[in-house]
Amino acid sequence: MQRGRISLNALPLAGMLAIHAGLLAFSAARHSPTFNELGHLPAGICHWQFAMFELYRVNPPLARMVAAAPVLLLEPKTDWANYQLDPLSRETIPMGIRFAKANGQRTFFLFTVARWACIPFSLLGAWICYRWAGDLWGGQAGWIAMLLWCFNPFVLGFGALVKPDVPAAAMGVWAAYRFWRWLREPSWPFAAAAGITLGLAELTKFTLLVFFLILPAAWLVKAVGRALRTRDAADGQSSSALRGPYARARLGAFGQLASILVLAVLVMNLGYAFAGSFQRLGDFRFQSRILSGQPTPTRGASKASHAAPAPTLTRSASKAGNAAAAPTPTRGASKANHAAAASTPTRQLGHTASVVTLLGKMN
Repeated sequence: MQRGRISLNALPLAGMLAIHAGLLAFSAARHSPTFNELGHLPAGICHWQFAMFELYRVNPPLARMVAAAPVLLLEPKTDWANYQLDPLSRETIPMGIRFAKANGQRTFFLFTVARWACIPFSLLGAWICYRWAGDLWGGQAGWIAMLLWCFNPFVLGFGALVKPDVPAAAMGVWAAYRFWRWLREPSWPFAAAAGITLGLAELTKFTLLVFFLILPAAWLVKAVGRALRTRDAADGQSSSALRGPYARARLGAFGQLASILVLAVLVMNLGYAFAGSFQRLGDFRFQSRILSGQPTPTRGASKASHAAPAPTLTRSASKAGNAAAAPTPTRGASKANHAAAASTPTRQLGHTASVVTLLGKMN
């Protein structure tokens, strides 16, 4: 897409992005927190305050850390009581309920601010759709792609929440676009941009780990296609005159591809502040039956199968109900005070009723 065309469309583009941001901002301020949303914000706050990433570990921390950053300036109250650090624990919703109880009516404002902080992710997705479609098929295609993004019901719905779905979609399309640019014009600056954006995309949602398979496969397909074209062009000519430069170019492109993947892994580890970066794979506990090699734990498991108490975030408040008195959480907390409890469908229904009741009282 030509730069002159972008300059000519700057005002309409800004207007479209402003409309999209306005719709998201209104929705963020109008609607109460959703069920799964309750755990994301306090988890992001914990990441910033204590550099601990056990909370809501089912997805990477980037989106919720972005959401929590402006909320920290508002000094929200927190309550980390009895939150388990065990990798198989799913205490995110009870944690969100305690966060809502600690902040009372102010909870709605805190979530609104957190949601507003996530709007730039959706704006980035709209812009990349415009650029990529424009580079492929011209300015009109760019506008159509942007309109489809900006008024997509799923984007408008999830883009106004503190959840990783729209951030992952936006960062994913950005990473794919930068990799596509590198495939077209291999260079070290383009490779660096592709590696950084790939790492940032991986920090939004674990679903995007598939990029580590798809992107190298895309490079391989292009390399094979180019090799076949080079072989056809060598007919009737000196093969050595063509193979030499092509072999060097292929080797250089492979080195850049390796650097993209290494840089992405480095960015991922940086996003976690290198917590557990060099931990042996065998030391991790997985809930997945495939990864753990053990039967998948059931929610209705008896307490007898969980005899070992899980480490928890602890607090030494002088009053049990004083959420503001919670000290810095530690991984080495005393296990004696926190028996592990099995999660059951009845308990989950109880969590749902607690959220509905709590939010109803706040209204």
